[in-house]
Amino acid sequence: EITYGDWSSDVCSSDLASISVNIVTALDTAGNQNLIVKTKTLQPAETYTFPELVGVAMVPGGFISTLASAATSINIRANGREITS
Repeated sequence: EITYGDWSSDVCSSDLASISVNIVTALDTAGNQNLIVKTKTLQPAETYTFPELVGVAMVPGGFISTLASAATSINIRANGREITS
């Protein structure tokens, strides 16, 4: 599960950047069916914590897919906690 404040992105360039985020299940591919954030524009040096992803549970084999516009650098950090039954 992705918890509050654990997912963030920041732009390390002087240009605007945009990013899209998918949460993809095992054996699937990134597409409209699993798009969580579509084209979030980030200002230079902005940090955005993606509240859209808080509480999202990932299944075994699932992954986070991101697509970013051309920018010098975009740092992405994600973490969460393992939930066992």
